[in-house]
Amino acid sequence: MAKRKYLLLAVLLVLLQFTPIMQQAEVRLTATVYMVVKHHDKQLEYKGMEFDPHFGEYMVTYQNENGQNVSLSIRSKHFPFAIIYDPLDQPMQEEVFSNKGGSQP
Repeated sequence: MAKRKYLLLAVLLVLLQFTPIMQQAEVRLTATVYMVVKHHDKQLEYKGMEFDPHFGEYMVTYQNENGQNVSLSIRSKHFPFAIIYDPLDQPMQEEVFSNKGGSQP
């Protein structure tokens, strides 16, 4: 009887993977865990999430202490999810258009 109960629960969870409510909950959980692990030193507040059908990705938006929005791009409509783009995890670059050394590129 216990095996049947676990099997039914597993089937139910697999079927729930295809519902938008469960997908959004998993995306939100993925984004929250990612931000806690990667950017625990920054004060970021969750603002919202939307699915972009053109790219097939979720955009999860946070706001930093300066009021600027930061959006993660999360791909996959089914578990597991992958963080495709994190603007806070980009290498630092020097100013490209500074006039210190001559002409602009």
